[in-house]
Amino acid sequence: MDKVVAAHNDLHSEQGALRGEHPGRSRNPVIKVHDLAWLEFEKPDLAAAETFAQAFGFQTAARTADELQLRGTDAGAPCVLVRRGNRTRFRGLAFTAQDDLDVHRLAQAHRAPTQALPESLGVWRSS
Repeated sequence: MDKVVAAHNDLHSEQGALRGEHPGRSRNPVIKVHDLAWLEFEKPDLAAAETFAQAFGFQTAARTADELQLRGTDAGAPCVLVRRGNRTRFRGLAFTAQDDLDVHRLAQAHRAPTQALPESLGVWRSS
């Protein structure tokens, strides 16, 4: 029988986690992530980033001198934020929590303040 080639082939070690690798899911998570909210990048040239993104089907949701918010074909919140920076780099990602209580619980666990997000992005952010 032929081996089926798929995206997840050879991603998992037969020996399990190796020494020093991330152990996987927390046994006692502070919150359970509901969904991926957006990806964040820095780019020196926002106009070039916008042109590039539009060539791949992204639409500009909002644009300022220092930030570009992109969304896919569905209406709604942006899925990519590009901020002006000295060099091109991936800054991180944001997740949505199930509700406001989860955001506040996570912020408290990390002793971080919460702040309101711009309306185009959501409600709360823990910094």
